[in-house]
Amino acid sequence: MLHINGRPVASTCHMVGLLIVLAALVATGATMGCPQSCTCQQRTVRCVKQQLDKIPEMPLDTNMVDLRFNRIHEVPTDAFANLAHLHTVFLSENQIVRVQPGAFRQLPSLKHLYLNKNRIATIEPGAFEALDRLQNLMLYGNQIKRIPEGAFGALPSLKRFRLDDNPLECDCSLLWFRKWIQGLGRSAQATGECAVPETLARRNVADLMDSDFHCTKPEIVTEPRDIEISYGQTAVFSCKAVGDPRPEIVWMLNANEIHSDDTRINVLPDGSLRIDEVTAIDAGHYECMAKNNMGEVHSRQAQMIVNNEVIETEAEAPKFIQTPPAEVDLLEGQPLVLHCVVSGAPTPSILWKFNNQNIQNGRIKLFGNGSLILPVASLDNGGVYSCYAGNAIGNVSVNATVHVNEILPSTTTTTMPPASSSSQQAVVVSSRHGDDAITPTPVAGQKSSPPTTSTVAGPGDRAPPHFTLAPESITTKTGTRVTLECEADGNPLPHIWWKRDGQPLSETNRIYLSDDDIELTIEHVKESDAGSYTCVAENELGSVEATAELAVINDVGPPSFLFEPYDLEAIEGTTIELPCKAEDDDIMQTKWRKDGRTITQTEKYRLSLAGSLFISNLTEADQGRYECSLLNQYGRATASGLLTVKKKLELLPGDQFVRIAIAEASREVDLAINQTIAKLFSVGGNRTQQHQGDLFRIVRFPTGPARELARAAEVYERALVNIRKHVNTGRNLSTNTTDFNYNDLLSPDYLDLLAQLSGCMAHRVTPNCTDLCFHAKFRTLDGSCNNYKNPAWGSSLTGFRRLLPPIYENGFNMPVGWNKTRLYHGFSKPSPRLVSTSLISTEVITPDDRITHMVMQWGQFLDHDLDHAIPSVSSESWDGVDCKKTCEYAAPCYPIEIPEGDPRVHNRRCIDFVRSSAVCGSGMTSIFFGTVQPREQINQLTAYIDGSQVYGYSESFARDLRNLTTDEGLLREGPHFPNQKSLLPFAAPTDGMDCRRNLEESTVNCFTSGDIRVNEQLGLLSMHIVWFREHNRIAQEFKRINPQWDGDKIYFESRKVVGAMMQHITYQQWLPEIIGEQGMALLGEYQGYDSSVNPSISNEFATAALRFGHSLINPILHRLNESFEPIEQGNIALHKAFFAPWRIVYEGGVDPLLRGLFTVPAKLKKPNQNLNTDLTEKLFETAHAVALDLAAINIQRSRDHALPGYNDYRKFCNLKVAERFDDLKQEISSEATRNKLQELYGHPDNIDLWVGGILEDQLPGAKVGPLFMCILVEQFRKLRDGDRFWYENDQFKPDQLAQIKKTTLGRVLCDNGDNITRVTENVFVLPGKQGGYKFCDDIPQMDFEHWIDCSDCSRHHKRYHALPRQRRSIRAKRDIESKLAKQPEPENHLEEDSFIDDDMNEERIEGLEALIDTFQKSMKQMRRKIRRLEQQCSAAVAAGNGSSNPAKGKPHGHCVDNKGIKRLNNEIWMRDDCTKCECEHHQISCETEKCAELICENGLVLMKEDGKCCPTCSVDDSGIAVTAKDSP
Repeated sequence: MLHINGRPVASTCHMVGLLIVLAALVATGATMGCPQSCTCQQRTVRCVKQQLDKIPEMPLDTNMVDLRFNRIHEVPTDAFANLAHLHTVFLSENQIVRVQPGAFRQLPSLKHLYLNKNRIATIEPGAFEALDRLQNLMLYGNQIKRIPEGAFGALPSLKRFRLDDNPLECDCSLLWFRKWIQGLGRSAQATGECAVPETLARRNVADLMDSDFHCTKPEIVTEPRDIEISYGQTAVFSCKAVGDPRPEIVWMLNANEIHSDDTRINVLPDGSLRIDEVTAIDAGHYECMAKNNMGEVHSRQAQMIVNNEVIETEAEAPKFIQTPPAEVDLLEGQPLVLHCVVSGAPTPSILWKFNNQNIQNGRIKLFGNGSLILPVASLDNGGVYSCYAGNAIGNVSVNATVHVNEILPSTTTTTMPPASSSSQQAVVVSSRHGDDAITPTPVAGQKSSPPTTSTVAGPGDRAPPHFTLAPESITTKTGTRVTLECEADGNPLPHIWWKRDGQPLSETNRIYLSDDDIELTIEHVKESDAGSYTCVAENELGSVEATAELAVINDVGPPSFLFEPYDLEAIEGTTIELPCKAEDDDIMQTKWRKDGRTITQTEKYRLSLAGSLFISNLTEADQGRYECSLLNQYGRATASGLLTVKKKLELLPGDQFVRIAIAEASREVDLAINQTIAKLFSVGGNRTQQHQGDLFRIVRFPTGPARELARAAEVYERALVNIRKHVNTGRNLSTNTTDFNYNDLLSPDYLDLLAQLSGCMAHRVTPNCTDLCFHAKFRTLDGSCNNYKNPAWGSSLTGFRRLLPPIYENGFNMPVGWNKTRLYHGFSKPSPRLVSTSLISTEVITPDDRITHMVMQWGQFLDHDLDHAIPSVSSESWDGVDCKKTCEYAAPCYPIEIPEGDPRVHNRRCIDFVRSSAVCGSGMTSIFFGTVQPREQINQLTAYIDGSQVYGYSESFARDLRNLTTDEGLLREGPHFPNQKSLLPFAAPTDGMDCRRNLEESTVNCFTSGDIRVNEQLGLLSMHIVWFREHNRIAQEFKRINPQWDGDKIYFESRKVVGAMMQHITYQQWLPEIIGEQGMALLGEYQGYDSSVNPSISNEFATAALRFGHSLINPILHRLNESFEPIEQGNIALHKAFFAPWRIVYEGGVDPLLRGLFTVPAKLKKPNQNLNTDLTEKLFETAHAVALDLAAINIQRSRDHALPGYNDYRKFCNLKVAERFDDLKQEISSEATRNKLQELYGHPDNIDLWVGGILEDQLPGAKVGPLFMCILVEQFRKLRDGDRFWYENDQFKPDQLAQIKKTTLGRVLCDNGDNITRVTENVFVLPGKQGGYKFCDDIPQMDFEHWIDCSDCSRHHKRYHALPRQRRSIRAKRDIESKLAKQPEPENHLEEDSFIDDDMNEERIEGLEALIDTFQKSMKQMRRKIRRLEQQCSAAVAAGNGSSNPAKGKPHGHCVDNKGIKRLNNEIWMRDDCTKCECEHHQISCETEKCAELICENGLVLMKEDGKCCPTCSVDDSGIAVTAKDSP
């Protein structure tokens, strides 16, 4: 029977008819031009994931277009022209960067427009106009910073507008937008939060006031000047203006605005007007106009006179002075130099092309004189190079064909170029086979004739200078450091010197040259440093010059505010602070005024060091406007705020009951908590009778800090209920449910008091992130300070993030289904237990054909690193009813009802269930913020993949897990058993955890680790043991290679590596098996850290999507021996593996479990095989009156957390919103499943999120359906992109990162199993799918030698950190000179050999690329020095024979230290054991090492060794000790 619109029809006839109709529709779509690669059906064009890069043409009757997940970069004007019926456009999840004006015009029916999650940075004016019927406009998740005025038209029908998750800059340019939003009316929902400035961050634009924008009218600060210019030259009129928003500069000629399309006329970024190749028609009067939405202002008129009389004499067409040869041959690896020198008037512009494509400055260097230099040519660089030159008079061009030849094996001979007429001929000498084989190679730019063979080039091969590297023009800001480089070759080796603006350059402490003059450095650049810098290279055969322009932008100005005063209301008698702080520290003066009068410090007024003003004991006389003024050398900035002083408010009805209600609430909540604790952690005879269910509740029961946070929220919420009760009892005040408002009961002061007394405010303290030395390098243990702007993002004990708003029945805290009579879309919510037994539970298990059970286990282990929703701190209602003994809804009890006819449960009406705790500031506790915030659950863990399940989620918890008896950074170890490595430590008695359910069965207690759920089942426990061992293994390696590291350093470095390994395993090995190629493509490549991304865990991810792993769980945990056969004790049923750590101790250790996990297939999820019955019918059956049901718990938890329905998230994920259950057939193909869903839920909107997601068919190559993939990808992208400590975000040196990327989970098991010798290469894939097992010796492992740290080593240590070679060679030279004075035999050869070997080893550690680059540079400098020394020696000999030699010398910036010893430039020496000094261009800089203050115990004393700065705790053999004050 076929059902259409819910009615049964005869299947055969109607099926035929339906097929005919469908065929007709398809045919119609084809004839109307369905775009290629798209599907067209029922006037819907769907082109999802088709790699489209532009919007295709569509049939004219199209009413819906779906272009999601493509590569569209732009929406052009009239992109959907003439589609009069089009009402919905999906363009989300593309790469759109621009929406052109009029992109959506001529669309009279358009209602829904989705442009979210693209790369739109700016919105063009007119992009969204004439859209009279548009109801939904989605622009969230883009890169929009600014919105130009007029970007949005009237949009009279707009109901929902989202601009959140954009980096909006809320300056004055956005004032119009705020007015536009407010003009939409109350019926429209509009969201858009500010990102900057900091004072407005995360505030909704619609909520801002005019005063928040600080707008100012434009003011012109630089006026244009009169110009007299010759024909063909370039004229520039200056015009600079200030204002907020930044003024737009418009230029006018003879009072008419310039709208010319003439490419000669351009307005520069600073507002100046540039006119190239001036002609007579350009003469006239010019003025600039600066305008913004606050007004406009005009400049003076400036006259330009064009001198026409010089046209004949000055104009000249371009003419080549020097051109590259037509043919150039060179070898791979040689430099390519092409010269293109042109003259002409006006000065011609030069353009280079390679194979007719423009060449940009980059690897190929282009210089202002027309030269082109490629330092190292490759085979790909062969081709045609074209030089184009042109001016207003004409154009010329020339081509050069370059042939790059492959290097062939050569002998110790030289290839000499023939003589050339080029003035730039030269020989570049390079050593290829050692010092005895020197091969001169021709400079590219001259054609080589057939080579001739000769001996090694000698001093007689003379050549004039030519540049191998010319200085480049630079534009920089004041205060920066600039280096100009210039290298030249020739024979004799050219002497290099510099000119500035045509005059010889004079060195200063700030402007100096390197020893060989090839580098000119300017420190702390000033505006006065701007100008022309010319490098001159000369020898006796000639000279050449190259000039670079240095432009300096003044980037400093008047001070700007970091914090500024704001309008404030305060109560009489209190003390307030008005903030005022500058962004920079160069403030010369901070002044405060009240109503224009200067304030001086008194007992009443106190000024802090930062600049804030404190006013004590407020009275009405203190009301007024307070202005803070900041002054620096560049100007002044002011900001003010209005202080209003109010009298103490009269008490509202509920104020008198606050303290009474708090006392009652504390007593009631604490009583419930204490009774819960007593039952869970009771001592005495009952302690050994704990069951699995009790242990399950214990592991979910929050620890100290988490319990305090949850308790505070419950006390606050209960106190509000008590206040309402007291008011109703004592006063005739209406507090009915619909009109009740606590703001009518409690004044703001008492709301704040209530928050303080309950403890809520104590948990809303902003983290302290001032210890930048630590926070820049290491994660905090609680996850705070990862994001400096939002330090609480991702930290432990904070609320979950939401993808969609919650749907609490009362709007803010009542879970879905609490009101049992409430209907949803005409139907009641089905019992979670009924859904579980009807749809989810299965006794039939099908093995997966690809993945192993380790996929499930890593998923659970990962989940315990990311999220743990804190349950209620009591399992009793506030009225003292035990949640295990009631089936009534009484907070926090929220039991799962047992439906009639349940296949298992016959003697109970419910399964007990306790709600999750809420974070302070949500639900009922939100009212002290002045608004209602929906209840939000607490994530006890850090959001990041940081190994918190190993290390803990707080400082105190982590400290308890460390071994502090040694200074080796280790985690505490537990007992050792035969043939096993160390185990985790046992849980302390105070933890309340005791796994000794039956002393006859076992006396082994629970283990403890970073997550309290460690003992939940044996596979999970094995993973905890493995990674605890891995930390200690890494820590021991670090101690071996870096013995100078202390315990904290070793601990945090090891933790950093462990977290990186987990990240790599998750994203490179586990996640691809879960979301497949399609999901990984959606996730995208890592593009770097994004501080605007909030990585906090979403409630939907934790409560629903990540629980997909329950469908992979086998009912059996396999335990295999070395031969991969079951061990003697056999495999173990899952329900017997809960809280049974003794089985690891006495039944073979972790190895059998690990082998089973990476050998045996996971359970395959099929439409009728979802969760095995061990999870739905036998969960903790010995502990509860009714065994728990994991599927039912998942459903009830999603209702407790008020997650919207499955259909809502289909819309969120751009899936089709189901109106009928058959609309789900693309994702849920089983008709029987869909029919059962309809029977249970009645309406598609009623389906619970977890139910719909778990029932979806798995996508190809994935283990989830499209909805869960969407939620998983969203979260895993945020976890990666929003983590400043992501392992690929420059957290490690390149070679260290390469080692981390060798990580596999198989290698970790090899290193930390008790005796695992064989694993699979990928433990997530079945052995038969990858060629079986490998020996551990064949699995790559990390080399920790790359973590050698020599920052604390002696400078003579082999691992001493790298210094610039030039400086070290100078030090070596000085050491050699001192040795020569004492010994007859020079030690130069030995010193150089050891120097090179040391650096080679050192650079290998730093990375191969750095080694090659630095080594080549050092060799080049050494060759230059050798040649210069040879020439100086020859000159000295000639001088001795009476010959003249104009040798040129120059001072080298040497220094004289405090002892009168002459120090060479760049020399480094130790003034004493703790002070290192360096000579830099006549200036000596010294650094003194600071020693930590040590306290020695156990009979040790503080001792200082010779040659070392800091003392250590040692045994006193000499009787001489030092005190702390003896060390620096």
